[in-house]
Amino acid sequence: MRNKSLKIYIVALLPILLLAWFADTSLAQNYKDCMRMVNIQDWTNAQECVKKLQETRPDWYYPVYLEAKINRGLGNDEEFLSLLKESSDLASGDKELFPIFFEFTHFYYTRWRDKSDQKKAEDFCVQGKSVATEKVFQQRIYGICGKIAYRTGDYKSAEKDLKKAYDLDKNNPDTAELYIRSLLKLGKVDVATNILEAAPKNPNTYALLAEIYIKAGQFKKVIQTTDACLKMDRQAAKCMIVGADGYIGEKNWQEAIKLLQRYTMLKPKDWLGSQKLGDVYMQTRNFESAVEYLTISVQNTPSAECTPFISLAVARENQYLLKNKNKIFLDGAEAAIKEALRRCPGNSVALGNKERIDKRIEDLKRPDQVEVNCDELKNKNLPECKQLEEKERQSKLPPKTVPK
Repeated sequence: MRNKSLKIYIVALLPILLLAWFADTSLAQNYKDCMRMVNIQDWTNAQECVKKLQETRPDWYYPVYLEAKINRGLGNDEEFLSLLKESSDLASGDKELFPIFFEFTHFYYTRWRDKSDQKKAEDFCVQGKSVATEKVFQQRIYGICGKIAYRTGDYKSAEKDLKKAYDLDKNNPDTAELYIRSLLKLGKVDVATNILEAAPKNPNTYALLAEIYIKAGQFKKVIQTTDACLKMDRQAAKCMIVGADGYIGEKNWQEAIKLLQRYTMLKPKDWLGSQKLGDVYMQTRNFESAVEYLTISVQNTPSAECTPFISLAVARENQYLLKNKNKIFLDGAEAAIKEALRRCPGNSVALGNKERIDKRIEDLKRPDQVEVNCDELKNKNLPECKQLEEKERQSKLPPKTVPK
């Protein structure tokens, strides 16, 4: 009799259990559909999807959380923060609280307008860590907490958090990059180098590794590293300029020129790239091209920087010597060195160049110093102009290579 009653009870309960299971399955699928629309930024359909989800489960935190993410995507910051707070009141358990704390942390880290945003990012970072009970949660929170610490200059904390994130996911080149930067900031060059050599590569990690090789004077390794970088991304500007430094270290001026020409086309207003190219052209005694790029460099040089003006003064002085002492080039050299010293008073290199240029100016005042403009047709056959023509021709020949 008892068994018969139990069978009747199970038969009566089964439809209810099945209905509940199908309802939960349907709800979970609806949530996944809504999340997919949010992830692909299909905001209009996502809003409709979330609205239906809320009508089905008004007490559930997920629809409110998704609505918050939609508002962030639409740029409604205040509504986003309000809804995220509301979703945190409805949430319970680490799995539900973690994404909320992570969203808060990420929002204040990316906005970061002032000290208040910084403080909130740091506070939510701590809360996020407290509920990061799963590996995937720990990867995300330690990664962003490391970024926050790095931005504030707390490199010890950055190293600690980023090491945890990197150890949990060694296939993430962005985490590896910032972890290595933290190590370099702390002077742990050997540790950083070992990690860099084994870490997954992106253009930034390749460039970092090449910079370490530059400091060590390992120019062939610089070239190999930046070549690999540029095979990954032909537009990786940092690898172009560091790769050029490798060729400069090897005194391979022509290859350095090729890379720096690509770099200056990509970043025409970057003063450093133009200065490097101008300096390399001076090594090949192509002073006209040197002046062209150094002029571009000084037009974009920061107010506290003076080295491009020193280089321009030297290039103009060499033009003066090659152009049969045409004073227009010496005037250009004098103007450039004066500007260099205005920006960097007391700079020993600039002072040495000024002393030499001043002496050339004084020499021009001697009666035996007669200026001849060899660019004028009537002077082409003068002996000094023929000598100058031969000197210019020799200066434009490719430099002789010494067998290694």
